[in-house]
Amino acid sequence: EGKRRTGDRPDISSDEGDEEEEEKRRAWPREPLEGSKLAIAKLWLRKARKRRAFSKVVGGIIQGHLKDECSVCSRKKELCAALVVSLAKNGKRDLHAIDNLISQFEQEYSVDENDLKLWQSFFRSKAEFV
Repeated sequence: EGKRRTGDRPDISSDEGDEEEEEKRRAWPREPLEGSKLAIAKLWLRKARKRRAFSKVVGGIIQGHLKDECSVCSRKKELCAALVVSLAKNGKRDLHAIDNLISQFEQEYSVDENDLKLWQSFFRSKAEFV
């Protein structure tokens, strides 16, 4: 890690070491995946594609829950730099809510279920917003 100077912010890392990371990327094995490694890679790719498609299809629903005032501080839209809406769990913002909802959907219907209309309906009935 690079040497810090007086006044440097502790939450920002230095750029030193990027060359080392780049070298690791260049040295990544390029032989084709086989067997269980290939199966795992395909599974994660399917999950990522499903998450992306499901998230995209409910983006409008999420934005539709944007309110005129902040649910935390009760400021009106005019007094805030930006109001946003997020998925929540038990009234608190949850960064993993979409993944949890997809998991619930898969448990209720099937891991292989990809019907976007069915997902939208499920999402509307289960999602919480803040």
